[in-house]
Amino acid sequence: MTDAVSAPEPIPIPILIVDDDPSEIELLSLAFEENHMAVTLHTARDGKGALIVLKGQQPRLAMIDIKMPLMNGFELLQAIRADPRTRGLTVIIMSTSGAESDRRQARELGAVRYWQKPPHFHELVAMVQELKPLLSASN
Repeated sequence: MTDAVSAPEPIPIPILIVDDDPSEIELLSLAFEENHMAVTLHTARDGKGALIVLKGQQPRLAMIDIKMPLMNGFELLQAIRADPRTRGLTVIIMSTSGAESDRRQARELGAVRYWQKPPHFHELVAMVQELKPLLSASN
């Protein structure tokens, strides 16, 4: 009888999702599952909460909504870039806004991507699929 050698379980990639809408967080979680991506999701409902999470966690990626209470996504991104511990964090800004001024501001503040939140779940799944090379490259 031979022992079957199984592949080791992938180490989950830590990701921070910052959005004041719990349904958006749930949709992103489901999109990662649909793509069979091993992730550990840390969440915050606003920028101030995200800064607290970042004191105790070191995610590989932060996905940040723009419009949130207490501290919006752009203010959070500025705080992330100002802190030497988080300055190199890969950040994607997410918004329902398609305004070029929002896209420009996200780029200027150091976001690697700007996602306009799609109206359909299958589109979100495809967007999350595009993260695989980005996340595997930062192993």
